[in-house]
Amino acid sequence: MDENIAKGKDRFVVVEWPECQFFMGNRGAVHLAEDHNAYLKFGDSAYFVTLPYYLEVSGMKEPGNGEVYLAVSFPESQLFMEGHHQEIYLINDGHGAGKYGPAAYFIEERLYAKVMAGAEREIRGLSFPNLDIP
Repeated sequence: MDENIAKGKDRFVVVEWPECQFFMGNRGAVHLAEDHNAYLKFGDSAYFVTLPYYLEVSGMKEPGNGEVYLAVSFPESQLFMEGHHQEIYLINDGHGAGKYGPAAYFIEERLYAKVMAGAEREIRGLSFPNLDIP
């Protein structure tokens, strides 16, 4: 993935039971997967843990399953509503909603890159006859 496409986004991994109990020491770095889609995919004891905290606690250099999620706030999160609703997870815990705002979602990094690249291609293809845009 092009590292610049997600620049500045907080990165997370999903940690499920029983491993999630080892990450409860830093509540600011851990978000309960409360979204219905998250329950369906991960079960009722899964958490999104910030990647740096995950790597620190686990001692790993990369996440175990390779899936990294980004916290994507509104209005950018709306790009993922159509056609990807089953693949995104609402940030619904108090701390996460306070930090990222309402209508923010955890979105898998590869999906984010794919959708953003498509949006960029669409924007470049638009014509603005009254504006001098390169």
